[in-house]
Amino acid sequence: MKYSPQMNYQRRKRYILRVRIFFVAIFLLAVAAAAYGYTVIRKTEQSSQNGGGAVQTTASYYAESVNILRSPYFQFQANKTWVEVPGESTPTKFIYRSFRGNLIEHQMTIYVNESPANLVANRVLPVTISDNSELLPATVTDHCIKATGKSSIDDPMIAMERVKFKCDADSTNYAVLVGQVGGTTTLPLKRADGSMANYTIYYTNLKATPEPSQITDIVNSFQAR
Repeated sequence: MKYSPQMNYQRRKRYILRVRIFFVAIFLLAVAAAAYGYTVIRKTEQSSQNGGGAVQTTASYYAESVNILRSPYFQFQANKTWVEVPGESTPTKFIYRSFRGNLIEHQMTIYVNESPANLVANRVLPVTISDNSELLPATVTDHCIKATGKSSIDDPMIAMERVKFKCDADSTNYAVLVGQVGGTTTLPLKRADGSMANYTIYYTNLKATPEPSQITDIVNSFQAR
């Protein structure tokens, strides 16, 4: 076949055109990918700044983990491990327990208008009463024996953080009575109908390493009804 310069030129022209089209396509794809990546990053940053994801997660967790426990006289919030024990409760004594599996980790008894005369504890949670119906807790005290500076006490009635209560000096359990600052462990609160009732809150932590967060949170949410 006879060589044709014109044919060779046309082939070269078509080859160069294909190469150019290829590189233009690669460039356009790269630009599109970069634009998409930038859009995704901006949306993620805006969501983080607005706190949308965190709020949804927190709200969902809060709704699933909090349990509102009620009686005719009061209500409070606790986590889902807490339940009432109706078989051991009475119209004036309400018992609640927190379980991990079959193990009891926390127990709380709330007495309304009457409480045992021999009720003792080795710690107290001082509170102030707000609006005659809510409790504002401070911090659970150390063991009450520390208030005496001795290894024993002659009179169980002592005062810690300006709260008078009966000290169980020999006890090694984590037992807490809630008490009004400037008063005793009898808490006078106004109910929804305007009447007054006296509440006594007694809590024990049965874990190997007890700490006060459960009773503090419960008391902080406690309301007379």
